[in-house]
Amino acid sequence: MAEQETWQLGGNAAQVYEEQKVPSLFRPLAELTLQHVDVHEGDRVIDLACGTGILGRLAAEKAGRSGSVVGVDLNAGIIEEAKRHPPTSGAGLELIQGDVTALDYPDASFDVAFCQQGLQFFPNKLAALKEIRRVLTPGGTVALTVWSSLPPWGALSQTV
Repeated sequence: MAEQETWQLGGNAAQVYEEQKVPSLFRPLAELTLQHVDVHEGDRVIDLACGTGILGRLAAEKAGRSGSVVGVDLNAGIIEEAKRHPPTSGAGLELIQGDVTALDYPDASFDVAFCQQGLQFFPNKLAALKEIRRVLTPGGTVALTVWSSLPPWGALSQTV
């Protein structure tokens, strides 16, 4: 089975994820993350392993109409579900199916990169991190959240 096929959701799994996991877990985590990572009006943001896009939606509110946010996820079904939930302000959020180790963007395309609860699932973490660095502007911010032995809220760290 191809790697990409292993991460596809079937049936209504993406809808259930949005309805159940986002309000109870991933929205509060995204809100907490955005309390610690500055997204400014006009910033160019990428949200990797974006799921149904909650962090991207909230970041789009901060980046505003002069900024841009791109959400990327390997799962086609989850991207389709994410497209059903645009940011409430009308700020731009582009959602695409893609692989974090092969992003179709030029070097230094983004000011801020997020990966909320995705890095631990990437088969080649080093390749993913190198690609994230490549698309970040010099001095850009990357924010990764992963489960650890700490409570989920304790897994946040300083940005680099």
